Amino acid sequence: MMKVTKKTTMEIHKENILIQDNKTNHLSAHAVKLLDCLYYNIQRMINHQKKKNENIDNIENILLKHFDKKPLFLNVKQTDIREWLGLEKEKNYTKSIRDAITELTINIELKNYIDEEGNAIRWALKSFIKSVSEGKSKADNRTIIYKMEIDKTLLNLIILLKKGYTPINLEYQKSWKGVNTIRLYQYIKSIQNMKIKPTHDIKWFNEYFAPKTKLKYLSKCVEILNRNIKTINNDADVVIILVVDKASKTFTFDIKSKNVVMGDIGKLAKPF
Repeated sequence: MMKVTKKTTMEIHKENILIQDNKTNHLSAHAVKLLDCLYYNIQRMINHQKKKNENIDNIENILLKHFDKKPLFLNVKQTDIREWLGLEKEKNYTKSIRDAITELTINIELKNYIDEEGNAIRWALKSFIKSVSEGKSKADNRTIIYKMEIDKTLLNLIILLKKGYTPINLEYQKSWKGVNTIRLYQYIKSIQNMKIKPTHDIKWFNEYFAPKTKLKYLSKCVEILNRNIKTINNDADVVIILVVDKASKTFTFDIKSKNVVMGDIGKLAKPF
């Protein structure tokens, strides 16, 4: 049964460099969810400051200068992270949380962005979390808190929301276990409004979804994509139809908003 409930409680705006170039393709599903929730918390903080200082121009630059003088720390409850990562039923959730945080401390490659000093950076190695500590709250010794220092590159990407950002509703992906479902949904959202959608091939699929396995046949790519498309079409706010050209061994994504077209739900590319 198709779900049509509209969810709007946890939306972020994510930089297209991180989505379309897929610089986070080494991350697990838990690490991707955690990264998105760091986005959410920082953007919520920024929006709060914007509402509080509506009469101040360039509030983004003021915030950047503020955090240029001191580190940015996020204090997050373990119970919140457990919920974000969908670990409510997992017994060894502490290890899963620590593993996800550890992944975000590893450097990734970033290209073509503006840093916190206004420089145009062509290439860099950065981690999202610079340091982290796990301990009990001073106010309540039953509450475990993760204190995470956020790299200012991530802060800069989040604050300077100009063109090239994709709105993503985190509620849809909260229950998804597979990282490829999350990757595909975020990629689809990033290209949804393009008039001419990109054409893809096996090489693109391997680089984006299967950097370790390297599939050889398009039929297998179609099988994997259809499985994830089915989940997205059922749960999220878009309708995806995979259009395959057997002659050129390429494929494209036909994308519509679910509130615009309902009749195409469930249509998938035929296996071959």
